Amino acid sequence: MYIQTKSEDSVRTSMSILQFLLKNYRPRDFAVRLWDGSTWDPEPGQPARFTMVIRHPAALRNMFLGAGERQFGEAYIYNDFDIEGHFEGALPMAEHLFGLHLGIADRIRLGRQLRRLPPNHVPRAGRQAARLRGAVHSIERDRQAVENQCFQSV
Repeated sequence: MYIQTKSEDSVRTSMSILQFLLKNYRPRDFAVRLWDGSTWDPEPGQPARFTMVIRHPAALRNMFLGAGERQFGEAYIYNDFDIEGHFEGALPMAEHLFGLHLGIADRIRLGRQLRRLPPNHVPRAGRQAARLRGAVHSIERDRQAVENQCFQSV
């Protein structure tokens, strides 16, 4: 008797989520690679302009369960996913995802699938948000932001 592992279930669920979200994206000229090496190739006849790399089983949950564009951006910053290849080529795909208008039934279905993925129990890696003090756009706060960015770049 074959028993499916949690990782295999997460792979299947992740691919199903991506295929649902991108079903109307044409032409799909990019590939997807999951943390276990599973891939979803571009549409036949389309060269892969980039590869969207999903780094761990909780990545899609981090990207899509919550506050929209901000959550997606934070998932990128914290290295939940990456873009290999032509980064600018990924912008139309991101616009497609942000522009989706799902009905209530589709939102419920997507939420259920996202909740099937494991929550992220590890500390978020990658760059951290600057901890700034003072009034927004004050000289002192802006100085802190610039210094923080400069030190992260070194």
